[in-house]
Amino acid sequence: MKNKAKIKIKTKLDNAHKGSGTSIVLVATAIIVATSSYFAMNNLDTVARFVSKVKISAMSLVKASEAPPAAGKKTDEPKGKKEEKSSSSKSPEKADAPVVKKSWTEEEIKAFAKLEDRKRELDEREAEMTRLEEELQQQKVMLEDKIKQLEKIRQNIGSVLKEKTVSDSEKVDRLVEFYSNMKPQNAAKVFEELNENLAVEVLTRIKKKNAADIMNLIKADKAQRLSEKFAGYRK
Repeated sequence: MKNKAKIKIKTKLDNAHKGSGTSIVLVATAIIVATSSYFAMNNLDTVARFVSKVKISAMSLVKASEAPPAAGKKTDEPKGKKEEKSSSSKSPEKADAPVVKKSWTEEEIKAFAKLEDRKRELDEREAEMTRLEEELQQQKVMLEDKIKQLEKIRQNIGSVLKEKTVSDSEKVDRLVEFYSNMKPQNAAKVFEELNENLAVEVLTRIKKKNAADIMNLIKADKAQRLSEKFAGYRK
């Protein structure tokens, strides 16, 4: 019975303490609210500036939390995750897109064929020109050799003719001497049968008087032909 009475008394005391504590809290809260209201009524401008600063600070914090990290700033995100994000950010259509090969039109194919034919024709012409040039070079060498050979032949012929001319001249000189010592009648008979060119050559070298005597004794037609050759009017 005594114990039960003690418990009841203790419970009442605890309730009394709790009630008094609650009353104190309520009274303190009322005092703070009243003081704040009075301060706000007398300092409206100060309160408004303070509230705006609080709003600005809150908005800055929100923007900072939403903003992406700077380009040069390191993040704590693992490298593997970055690679996964970069690979996942790529469009699957671009990654898996097949390579499209260009298909040539019929006109383009014909144009290429014409160009190929033209190139082949030019190559053939170039080869032909090269062949002709080589042939011309060979013919030029052969022609130069022939010219050299002809020059040697001409020199040989010239030498032979010179020797023959000298020899003939010596022979004519001997004939001139021979006919000059003959009587005009006998010389005239020989001149009528003698080669006309040789007869003219001899007549040009003997004395004029002897030539005139011989020409007077030769037949008229023969004397006419010899006279024309002597003057250069007949060959």
